Amino acid sequence: MPIFNRFFLVNNKISPLFLGKAGPRVQVEVHISPVLATYLSQRGEAIPAPISGEALFDTGASISAVDMAAITNLGLNPMGVASVHTPGGTVQQNLYPVTFLFPQLANIKAVFNSVMGSELKSQGIIALVGRDFLSNCLLIYNGPAGIFSISI
Repeated sequence: MPIFNRFFLVNNKISPLFLGKAGPRVQVEVHISPVLATYLSQRGEAIPAPISGEALFDTGASISAVDMAAITNLGLNPMGVASVHTPGGTVQQNLYPVTFLFPQLANIKAVFNSVMGSELKSQGIIALVGRDFLSNCLLIYNGPAGIFSISI
């Protein structure tokens, strides 16, 4: 079971304030689903390159999400719609099949039948990792120490 620990350094010291500001983040690659990759390969079509960036672990999100720019770059079409409860009310979000690859987490792959397309770039992330994935993990957020750990 791989364990990943992350802390943020400011002036060569662990910064609890930075963790509080940035949140628990890791590098992620967003890939098209294996089914779509097989389909494109069988048709002789190019498989889109994965989109890399940071993912934020969010225990408040029931379903994971991917930034719409990444969805567009991967050439994905929606596979369904979900009602999402936000502070501003209930909204409809398109759903897309994707795979997350976590290079810092021993290249763990998470294949999702559906994640939401969302506007995440303003948060500096390309993916939000919700409880649909975190339910398989041990996540420790140690705010006073400025470190988080995740084990999958």
